[in-house]
Amino acid sequence: MRAEHHAELLQGLANRHKTPDERRRIAQDKPDSQAPPDDDPPRVQRMLREHELLEILPFGRSSLYALIRDGAFPRPHSILRGTHFWFERDIIAWQEAIAEQEPAPSRRGGRRRKESV
Repeated sequence: MRAEHHAELLQGLANRHKTPDERRRIAQDKPDSQAPPDDDPPRVQRMLREHELLEILPFGRSSLYALIRDGAFPRPHSILRGTHFWFERDIIAWQEAIAEQEPAPSRRGGRRRKESV
């Protein structure tokens, strides 16, 4: 997935100085699923650092890295050594996937109590 993303970025950089007619012609040569919109330039995506991400998540750092380790949360990207970030679109996609899941069954009645003998 990262390789595809990098290829798209490089292609976007190569096409950014082309005229709208040239971009339209290039888009027609691609399959429909990969064709960019005619007049919309590529959007720069916001990059969230760990502290920014933890402000919007309902859990802490340990849980974040446990979810990443289990493959249940997007892995961070890194540009410089020790500098990790997440693309905002990856977090939005994760939130949408969570929203589509069935809600967890409720625990009616609160905590279970020990049965007396």
